[in-house]
Amino acid sequence: MVSLAVLAAGLAYASIVIHGDGTLWSGFTFIMILPILIGAILSLATPGDYKNQFKSFFAMQFSAFGALILVFAIWMREGVICILMIVLPWLLFAMIGSFIISLVRHKMQTGRFFSVPLLLLPLIGLQIEASYDPPVSNYTVTRQIEIAAAPEEIWPLLLSVDDIQQDEGRWNFTQDIVGIPRPRSALVVGSGVGSVRFAQWGDDIRFEEHVTAWKPGHEIAWDFHFTDDSISRYTDRHISPDSSLLQIESGGYSLEDMGDGRTRLTLSTHYQTQSWMHHYSSFWGNVYLGDIQKNILWTIKDRVESIS
Repeated sequence: MVSLAVLAAGLAYASIVIHGDGTLWSGFTFIMILPILIGAILSLATPGDYKNQFKSFFAMQFSAFGALILVFAIWMREGVICILMIVLPWLLFAMIGSFIISLVRHKMQTGRFFSVPLLLLPLIGLQIEASYDPPVSNYTVTRQIEIAAAPEEIWPLLLSVDDIQQDEGRWNFTQDIVGIPRPRSALVVGSGVGSVRFAQWGDDIRFEEHVTAWKPGHEIAWDFHFTDDSISRYTDRHISPDSSLLQIESGGYSLEDMGDGRTRLTLSTHYQTQSWMHHYSSFWGNVYLGDIQKNILWTIKDRVESIS
């Protein structure tokens, strides 16, 4: 019976690969229907009445889902970002599937005949989702920090911050637990609108920020340009910043003189998602981008205040 649960996940994965559509990874079928199905199948495999069966849910379900996560990580080459986004709703909806089957099980002499038809549900759901375009949603992630310095003292570091060390900034979930590389440098080549800010994360990730607004001491803004696949290659192959699922479009800094020797520095990033579960995706977008932004802001703050 556990093998049927693994088969269900495999069939859904194969269907997504055939479609080649990244938006299906964040769809209702993959995030909700599939784990409900797997939870139901595993529930049918557990002996006893529904109360005792539900008590044994954690041992069987967590073991099975642990095995599935290993399958995703090793065979399907999923990265930590996708696994984290999948595992929490999968456990929740698997419990729902298990609970539903447990409630109706005592009315059936056997529910095992139910298992094979259930395998068709994720395939049907994915076919339906693939037939329609998911909604497009726009989001902005913003973080702020107060720095004990004037705007003109901070401005140069918005144009050139180089040789960032691993111990700069602050500890955060995204970079210290998930493993997203920390920024290494950001250097503007040129001056004014049309100049290019070259950014590097870690040893391998590089991208460009083409300047669209330039007000010294007040604001710098840019459009992102991802010239290669280094972000998805060195983080998670399903998290491309320029894809049908996710498009990180623009960003920038703004400086607000607070009039008492302090400046409020704001960093914003605008992105677009195309997903059936865009609210859930945006939660993780806020976590990941917010952590990266806070780390950058703390790095700038520490550097400015150490020399002011």
